[in-house]
Amino acid sequence: MPEPETPFGLASVLDFEIRESEDSLWHVLHSYVDQWNRTETKIIGLYSDLELARHAVKNLLKQPGFRSRPTGFQVDPVNLGEVAYENGF
Repeated sequence: MPEPETPFGLASVLDFEIRESEDSLWHVLHSYVDQWNRTETKIIGLYSDLELARHAVKNLLKQPGFRSRPTGFQVDPVNLGEVAYENGF
């Protein structure tokens, strides 16, 4: 299947100011909605430094799939030992 067209002028995670903590790791994901209206999410990696996470995104933007979906990246801080959904969901 051909990749859908996505405008490259939209803001990306490379441009966002992200709150940092000294204890944070950086989780990088890429998500998009496929032709069957399902959300596809790919875990890119976990990085010790925000600049390493942004570098990974910058490199992946040149690759098939990511190139046509540049707005699908998400970079989030993650703290080791922190419990997610401790009150349920």
